[in-house]
Amino acid sequence: MTLQGACRFGLIALTLMAGVQARADAPADDAKERERIRSERAAAEAEYAKQMRICNQQFVVTSCVNEARAKRHALIARLDEQQYTLDQAERARRASARTQAIDSKVNGDEARRREEAARERATSRPADKEPKPAPAPASAAPRTPRAASSPAQRARQEENARLAYEKKQRDAEAHRQEVERRNQEHARKTHPATPLPLPTASSAASAAQPKAGATGR
Repeated sequence: MTLQGACRFGLIALTLMAGVQARADAPADDAKERERIRSERAAAEAEYAKQMRICNQQFVVTSCVNEARAKRHALIARLDEQQYTLDQAERARRASARTQAIDSKVNGDEARRREEAARERATSRPADKEPKPAPAPASAAPRTPRAASSPAQRARQEENARLAYEKKQRDAEAHRQEVERRNQEHARKTHPATPLPLPTASSAASAAQPKAGATGR
């Protein structure tokens, strides 16, 4: 490598490192930083390709190539480190944004629940403080009119009333028959049937006389 080429390559390296340091000290926009890193990476690759062409034209190629590669590696390593720092910062910002969104949603839900609870307490508190009216006596209580029933409900009510009436009739008839049976049984136990009187001797003779006359004829 010629002295002029080495000086030029070293000057570019110093310029790139100075720009890196200056930009690292001052906060910059993420997109601009990424664009700067891409530009400096492209410039480093172009300078490396140029130095490789110069090295191939010299008699001692190995030392020239090694020196060019070492400088390129140092520049690319610095740029990679800066790229990694930007990526880490972006991931941290995204994680922070997600955490803030979750916290905001949770806080918003909690605030809405508290607001609804406060509103419910505010609407129910006056009703609790008002004195409750004394219940009216049963005699003075107005009768609320029954709601009009549908035809199906009326038919069902009539059917239930008919069944209840028939059951009452059956129960009354069974009760009457039971009472009658008990009365008959009580009568049999209280007044037994009187046996017929036995015939006497005179009544037997008077009963036999007509039969004797009939035979004498």
